[in-house]
Amino acid sequence: AALTVTDVTCAPCLKRHDLEASEQIQAKPSPLLGQHSRAIVTELGRSNGSVDDLISAGAVAETPRS
Repeated sequence: AALTVTDVTCAPCLKRHDLEASEQIQAKPSPLLGQHSRAIVTELGRSNGSVDDLISAGAVAETPRS
């Protein structure tokens, strides 16, 4: 309670079986760096050619396709 009152970020310590049941742990994994870059940049109005140029210049990351 003292940490919360003083606005210090904190959380309870969980045992392993409680942790595995946590909603945060059961969520999907984070996307890879650049996984959605092309879709996001085109949604912002850039053409495919422009996105290719940004990726080539290293200004935008893209996950290599397998």
